[in-house]
Order: sequence, then C-alpha cells, then structure tokens
Amino acid sequence: MFKRYAPLFGFSLIAAGLWACSGTLEDTAPFLVDGGAKPTTGDAAAACNAERDILMSQKCALCHSAAGKSGGIDLATPGIFDRLAAQTATGVNCTGPIVDKAKPADSLMMKKVRGLQGQCGSPMPLGFDKLSDAEIDCLSAWMSAGGK
Repeated sequence: MFKRYAPLFGFSLIAAGLWACSGTLEDTAPFLVDGGAKPTTGDAAAACNAERDILMSQKCALCHSAAGKSGGIDLATPGIFDRLAAQTATGVNCTGPIVDKAKPADSLMMKKVRGLQGQCGSPMPLGFDKLSDAEIDCLSAWMSAGGK
C-alpha cells in the first residue's frame, strides 16, 4: 500500500519544504561582519589562524603532541613552525622538509594532507575526513607566512 502512495508522500514533503522556506531573510545583520561590511584581508587572516588552531588541536595534536609525537612530530607545543622548519622527514620513503616557507606545496605536511605523500606513510589527518580545500589553503598560507 505504501508503494501506491509513495509519490504523493514525496510530493507532499517537497511542497511543505518549499512552503516552509520562503527564500527570504528579514534581518541579515546577524550573519554579516560588522552589520554588513565585507570581511577585510585582516579578518580573513584572523579567521584562518583561528581555523588552523582548531584544526591542529582537534585533528593533528591527538597523535602529534609532546606526549605522543607520532612520527617524531609535535603539533601541539608552541613554536610549531620554527620546530618543523628545522626538521626533515625521517620515515621510510619520506624525504624533504616537514614545512617549507618558500615552497609550501613541496613540504611533507602539505603532501600528506593532500594525499600526495606517495609511499611515505598514510595521508593525514589519520582517522578523520580529508581536509577541505579551505583548510589546506589555510595551512599553506600559514607556511608561506613563516608560521605567523
């Protein structure tokens, strides 16, 4: 019996959804920066820094901390960039710098988060969804800026 009324039920759900979402928003101010101003470059950089800090603490530092230091990498203790810039990959089939200010795309960290690490271990973050393009861009900007 359900098969007989399934199309009618589906149409009812779509119609209810269209009716409930009229497509307008009366007060957009709560969703805009400074009541309507477009974000500035400084705002974008600050948002990226905040996003990167959350990303590293929630997806990276669980394994790569001072206590765990998986792969010999600590992504939790302050001074991350300077520490990693002085470190080269030591794993089997791993070569090159962990982070590279001049060529972020060539750094092992960027290769790992993009899944381009080849035979050098697993893509990162291990056990989590692949990073979004925005998260990867944020990490790349962080490297280009020398960890600032």
